[in-house]
Amino acid sequence: MRTFGDIAMRFVVSGLAIALTALILPGISIRNHDAGTFVVLAIVVGLVNAILRPILDLLTFPITITTLGLSHLVINTLLLLLVSVIDSNLVIGNVLWAFLGAAILGVLGGILESIARATGLVEDKGKKQKLF
Repeated sequence: MRTFGDIAMRFVVSGLAIALTALILPGISIRNHDAGTFVVLAIVVGLVNAILRPILDLLTFPITITTLGLSHLVINTLLLLLVSVIDSNLVIGNVLWAFLGAAILGVLGGILESIARATGLVEDKGKKQKLF
C-alpha cells in the first residue's frame, strides 16, 4: 500500500519532469515559473493519469497489442494536450510538440522515479513487505 509520502514524492517527480521537459523543448513552455505552478501542474497530471489513463488503457488494449505498445505514446500525447487545456500555465505549440513532450516526459519520469526509488524516497514496488 502506498503511503502519503510515496504519493507526494510521485507528484514532486511529476512536477520536476514537466519542468525539465519544458526546459528541453522550445515548443512547450510554462507561463509562471513559481513553485505553485509546478505543484498545480503535477496535481493536474496526477489526476488525469489516475482517472483517465486506466479507462483509456482498457479501451485501447487491442490497439496496444497490435502496435506493440506504441499507441501509449499517442495516449500520452492526448493526455498532455488535455492537461494544457485544463491548466493554462502549460503552453504547447502544436501536436508535434505534444508528441515529443509526451515521449520525453515518459523517459524523464521513469528516470526520476528510478532515482527516487534508488535513494529510498519512494517505496520500491517489487520489494517484499516484511510481516514482522
